[in-house]
Amino acid sequence: MKTEMRENYQKINEGEGAAAESSREESAGVQIAAESGWEERTDEQVAAEGRDATGNSQTIVGDLGEKRREPKTAVQESNRAVSEKRFGRGKYGWIFLLGTLLYVCIVVPFILWHGGIFFYYGDYNVQQVPFYILAHRAVREGNFFWNAGVDLGSNMGGSFAFYLWGSPFFWLTIPFPEAWLPYMMPFLMALKFGTATATAFAWIRTQTKTDMAALLGALLYAFSGFQACNIVFQHFHEVTAFFPLYLLVFDRFVREKKRIGFTLMTAFMAILNYYFFVGEVVFLFLYYMVRYAVRQSLRETLRQIAGLLVFGVWGLALAAFFLVQSVTGLFGNSRLSNWISGYDIVAYPDSTTPLAILKSLFMVPDLIAKGTLFSSDEIKNSSMAAYLPALALTGVIAYFLTHRKDWKKTLLSVLAVMAFVPVLNSLFSALNAAYYARWYYLPILLMAAVSAQAMEEGDRKALRTGAIATFTATGLLILCACLPVLQDDGTMEWFSLPENPKLLVTEIAATAATLPVLFYLIFLYRPKRNRSRATGRSVVLIALCAVFCTAAVLSNGNRLIAKTGGVKWRQQMLTDRPELSDTETFSRVETDSTSTNYEMVWGYATIHCFQSTVNPSIFDFYTGIGMNRTVESTLPFSRIGARAILSVRYYLENDLVSSDNSYTDQGGLPGYEVSGESGGYHIYENTHFIPMGFTFRSYMTQENYDQVEKGEVADRLLVKNLILSEEDAQKYGYLMEEDTGTEPGLMEEETFFAYCDERAESACSEFAFDNSGFTARTQLGEENLVFFSVPYDEGWSARVDGEEAEIVRADYGLMAVYVPEGEHKIEFTYVPYGFGAGCAVSAAAAVLIALYAAGRAAGRRKKNSA
Repeated sequence: MKTEMRENYQKINEGEGAAAESSREESAGVQIAAESGWEERTDEQVAAEGRDATGNSQTIVGDLGEKRREPKTAVQESNRAVSEKRFGRGKYGWIFLLGTLLYVCIVVPFILWHGGIFFYYGDYNVQQVPFYILAHRAVREGNFFWNAGVDLGSNMGGSFAFYLWGSPFFWLTIPFPEAWLPYMMPFLMALKFGTATATAFAWIRTQTKTDMAALLGALLYAFSGFQACNIVFQHFHEVTAFFPLYLLVFDRFVREKKRIGFTLMTAFMAILNYYFFVGEVVFLFLYYMVRYAVRQSLRETLRQIAGLLVFGVWGLALAAFFLVQSVTGLFGNSRLSNWISGYDIVAYPDSTTPLAILKSLFMVPDLIAKGTLFSSDEIKNSSMAAYLPALALTGVIAYFLTHRKDWKKTLLSVLAVMAFVPVLNSLFSALNAAYYARWYYLPILLMAAVSAQAMEEGDRKALRTGAIATFTATGLLILCACLPVLQDDGTMEWFSLPENPKLLVTEIAATAATLPVLFYLIFLYRPKRNRSRATGRSVVLIALCAVFCTAAVLSNGNRLIAKTGGVKWRQQMLTDRPELSDTETFSRVETDSTSTNYEMVWGYATIHCFQSTVNPSIFDFYTGIGMNRTVESTLPFSRIGARAILSVRYYLENDLVSSDNSYTDQGGLPGYEVSGESGGYHIYENTHFIPMGFTFRSYMTQENYDQVEKGEVADRLLVKNLILSEEDAQKYGYLMEEDTGTEPGLMEEETFFAYCDERAESACSEFAFDNSGFTARTQLGEENLVFFSVPYDEGWSARVDGEEAEIVRADYGLMAVYVPEGEHKIEFTYVPYGFGAGCAVSAAAAVLIALYAAGRAAGRRKKNSA
């Protein structure tokens, strides 16, 4: 009892000191930073928040945290005012700058190592950089809709909304030259880390009593394992940078009825990344139910939920001009149509997945696609990482021990259960069967907040318990890596369990290096004035651990690539574009596996594309010809028929970087001959190239073609027959002969080449893409369907000699159009389906928001003047 009285007395003294210091810095009525949309709050508003539904006064610990029903003292009222105080823009600027500079310190050594450019591994090199360059070029050239350089062609909004199209960081690059982009990208990432630090501070500050505790939590969030792990995925960091701000305006909607900020941020977050937005909606629902709904009447809850739905939908309406492009690019994507089912609903296929989740909480994370301990094909690309630098779960455990009834405890517990139950985990990915932990940044924000609170409250016993648990768990995980494995010869081999032992050694070393810091902060460090561990010294040490842990992940990423690989990547992708024999006639090229997406940077149309979100008709085309397209478009060498109708003219074999299965190893492509060398490539040219826009003399119905043996037999038929649906066959079948043979043998190469040459003779004399679509000119001896290997989309419209023409869906996912006999001009124009309606909805929503804001402002002025 005496101990508790001493602790309470110490808390009061601490509160008096904090209040006195704060009063010296700022007045009680501080002006809110305009950049954050905050407003000055009166004493009456603060007092109102300290009353429950019955009007009884109560002390609120940790901002609507644990309640203790006892009379308020003057000191407690002062503490409350300090806890609720908002801060000017200068402080947020410095915090943003801190996060930015910390990441710059991490990344600069790697930039210098690679000669002035950030060269990483995997998707960063072959997706993030090419995507930025292609999209930047498209914007600078005014090409906002259809882009022929994305696979067989795709809508920019549908293809890049997931990656960068809605990112403010991408749009910051537009004024700069294209050649600067690869050099700018690490510094754009630094801005994202700085933004995450500032926004996390803004929200966590509503949970802490001091700035220093909030800054500590902000650093834990902004430099968490999730952030480090996903540096390979640049587009994830836009979401983590702005989500804390979204949560802040959500709180202000519920508590203070500040509706416009929530509406605008809903629109912004939906535009920023639609995939992550789905998970955010799930989280916000849980957050509201746990934090607010259980504390108030059912009537009030229903009223608030109705308001959130109305203004949330209003925000989506404001974003409609953008979302219609994103959504139309999703339907038909094979990755999205794969829903979780069967035993996978209740149990993970790999029994080590729960252990992998635990590892992600206590150790520096694995690289994407390069698992170490408890890894499997199921989780390698899942972004499973939840490590808080140095502290790990120390603060979380301490918080759980010192807070009996608390909404953050409840919500973290709910999220923990969801992480371990497959179907609940998949809710954050719209019930997709593929395993992803890409929502972990949501609980990480809560973990960072409670860790900051635990360090601020400074309960030594609880913190020591948390630290001991962290030491123990980390030690056990390291021991698991050393478990012996029985070899085929009957011997036991130690440390052979990990898949990538060298990477794991770095992870263990980096994690172990932070443990002395944890030991010092929890067991040795005793602040002079009070028990709080959330001091400047703690922040500095946590910042150093954050830098070290993130650098360890980048170091592992650089282990996978040679320094010479960066030189060749820069030379071949960014500097020396291979020169082709004919760049005037439209054609597509194909590169080997060493040069994925290089064509995007070169500006060459291609059939080889590594991108998940391409036009849905591309998936339909590949499915129709008997292939499964998931994240990449690529054809085996046996599929010469598909190459022919897709107007592939060149194959580029890398001479500087060896391929696992080279052109020569695969026997080459029939009909292709060496035409030269350029940019470190051998260039092979198709001697039976078919230009774009050609006709057929015969057709097959989809029903008959589906009965043909898939593979080389069906593939070579593509140059003989146009594939039509039953409906279109009845309408246009009179133009060609029907091929009904469903069991043909393999077409001889000579016959195949003859069909290719026949198609080429009927090809358009002119063909070119422009910013509105494409234009072609043709001379036909008789009326027919002219086939274009451009993906079908509802946004296309066609005109022949200025007259509107019907577009026929041919070869499952490509296009054809009826053209009469003679010489004609064909024009295809593309505007995303529903774009006009989406713009109208967005405009109407914007007008209504403006009117609503004006009405609210008028009401306040009238009230103030009364």
